[in-house]
Amino acid sequence: MKDSYKRRPQDFKRKILFNSISITYSELLEIEYKWLSLIKPEELGKKYYNIRNHHPAHWAANPDARTIGQKISETHKNDPNWGSWSIGKKVSNETKEKLRQHNLGKKHSEESKKLIGKNSSAARDYKDPIYLAKLSEANKNISNELKLKRSINSKRLQKEGKIGMHGKKHSLETKEKMKIAAIKREQKKKLNNNNKL
Repeated sequence: MKDSYKRRPQDFKRKILFNSISITYSELLEIEYKWLSLIKPEELGKKYYNIRNHHPAHWAANPDARTIGQKISETHKNDPNWGSWSIGKKVSNETKEKLRQHNLGKKHSEESKKLIGKNSSAARDYKDPIYLAKLSEANKNISNELKLKRSINSKRLQKEGKIGMHGKKHSLETKEKMKIAAIKREQKKKLNNNNKL
């Protein structure tokens, strides 16, 4: 429903029918069912967003739901082939385009942006010895064949001008900034050498 509301908020109206802070989730579902049962069958999916008005047997109303979820999680963790169905499969350009169209105009919430920021490579501390040790260990396990593939791909992208500066020129403003940065580095180097004497 939230996706539909984001795409076409003008098609929805909101009316608060019930409000309480001292109610269990199971009781709330019963109240919800009372209101849903008032919808006529011919109005489902037309006048209302709901396409059915049956009793909501929601998983959260089940006291064993958490236990069931944990059991499923454990089953997946113990299955060595879980998730292997997607290995080696490529997403077609048509599917990629459908996904792109579906996500057009969607924006991350502020909370989501913060989480992405925390987990992004830019947020990592590259001087952190634990992170560097993990990175070093991961690179040791890369085969020579994969290293060669990466190198060839990187050179191809540089020639195509997709990465690096191949076939590109710095703006005058950027050149000036680089010049100032180089002067500062040289001054710092001289200062360090003088302090050593």
